[in-house]
Amino acid sequence: GEQCPFCGVLCDCTNREHSQHNAEYHRSQGLNGWRWRNSKKLMSDNCTTYVAGDVPFRNKDTNWKPFPYKKYRELNDHYSRWDIAADTSITTSAFWKWVYYKYNKDFAAKYSCKPADDISNWEFTRDQIQKDIEDKYHVTISEFN
Repeated sequence: GEQCPFCGVLCDCTNREHSQHNAEYHRSQGLNGWRWRNSKKLMSDNCTTYVAGDVPFRNKDTNWKPFPYKKYRELNDHYSRWDIAADTSITTSAFWKWVYYKYNKDFAAKYSCKPADDISNWEFTRDQIQKDIEDKYHVTISEFN
């Protein structure tokens, strides 16, 4: 399936004929190697937060020139096919936050940059992760045990 050009999450649409991609829950962009230009630290917020803000991004698709997140759909066809809500209230799941927290240094090593430094409160218990998954995805994990 198609992946978000920023965080890499897969499109949620199950209809093969869909033309617009979206995902209800995006992940922290640092999980996909995005880092801050000056500090070289992995980014911790998700796509919906950056699209709602006033910061630019740079990558090979922008020829390394600043391009506003909120205008990402104007960049090219790949970006225009993604519908990313500009919403700071949508948070990354506890599971992905925990993965990022637990393996922050490993992700930094993989992407040759510095670890994110603002995720110390992302250490979750198994029960917190389970509750978050059940609330967000409307499943009961205990049914699978």
